[in-house]
Amino acid sequence: MRPAHLIAPVVAAIVLSACGTGGSPEAPDLPDGPSSAASPVDGTGPRGTSTPPDDACAPEQLTVTTAERPAPVADETLFVLRFTPGEGVTCALRGAPEDLEFLDANGNALPVEVTPAPNGAPERVVLTGGVPKVVYLSAPKREDGQPAAKVGFTLPGGLGGFATHDWPAPVTGPVTVAPIGDEVG
Repeated sequence: MRPAHLIAPVVAAIVLSACGTGGSPEAPDLPDGPSSAASPVDGTGPRGTSTPPDDACAPEQLTVTTAERPAPVADETLFVLRFTPGEGVTCALRGAPEDLEFLDANGNALPVEVTPAPNGAPERVVLTGGVPKVVYLSAPKREDGQPAAKVGFTLPGGLGGFATHDWPAPVTGPVTVAPIGDEVG
């Protein structure tokens, strides 16, 4: 298992590289095919523990896309959860997804450790105009990853209950999860 102090700098570098850029209204498209998946958010019950923003996104206002991305460090794997608001939707999220877990094809939880990236107080992030915001997940690159078929979580900020989404690839732990923000690169 890779110590968190080796993974956290990768996620921190990705998150911090977006700071001060003013963001970009044009986010690159995620790849289609076996390394990406999309699904509407459908909450199935309360599990989150954070207080959502007053104008928090409801699950039915978003489409979530997952993908594996090129990592800036050779021995790491980088994944992205992309949250895209529906047409005419303006809402907010704060922090990282809660209760995050990986599931096999039968819906069984997999033994993958999940840790938050060090980041201080999470910021309120507004989603509007169909422009997505993302959460980055970093994990060690190994051949013996768990056969994850789904990822489950509560929206950042804890609104809407636990929902599952297709997952693009096997995953090893610990998985470091950054708070929601602008897409980098």
